[in-house]
Amino acid sequence: MGTSEMTFWDHLDELRSSLLRILAVVVILAVGLFFWLPSLFDPVILGPCFGDFLTYRWFCTLGDLFGLTSPFCDTSFNVGMINLELTAQFLLHLRVAFLLSLVLGCPYLLYEIWRFVRPAFYANERRAFSLAFLLGGALFYVGLTLCYLFIFPIT
Repeated sequence: MGTSEMTFWDHLDELRSSLLRILAVVVILAVGLFFWLPSLFDPVILGPCFGDFLTYRWFCTLGDLFGLTSPFCDTSFNVGMINLELTAQFLLHLRVAFLLSLVLGCPYLLYEIWRFVRPAFYANERRAFSLAFLLGGALFYVGLTLCYLFIFPIT
C-alpha cells in the first residue's frame, strides 16, 4: 500500500488480496496437514485419551507428593472410538486438518490483518497495536497449550 489516499475500490482490492493470501496459506497448510495427520492423530490429538498422557503423569506425581490418592494414576484406561457413519473418519480428518491449519496459520492471519489496518493508525497507535498483535498471538498459543494440557484431559 502506498502513502497516497486510496479509494474505496482500492481498499476492497487490497482486502481481497489479503483474504486470498490468507486462504492460500490455510489451504496449503490444510493439505499438508491432511497427509501428515495419520502420524499425528494418535500421539497428539488423541493423546489425552490414553492413560500415559503427560498431564496424567504430572497429576499422579503431584498426588504422590502431597500424599493424596489420585485418579490420574490409573494408567489402564483407554477411550475407544466407534465410527457410526461411513464417511465419519474421512470427514473428521478433513475437519481436523482445516482447524489445525487455522491454528498454525494464526500468526500469518494476524499479520495480514495488521498489514491491512496499519495505514489507518497514527505512529503512536501503530506501536501500541503492533504490541497488542504480538501479545495476542503469543497468548493465543499459551491458551491453546493450557487447554490441551489441563482442560481437555480433565473433561
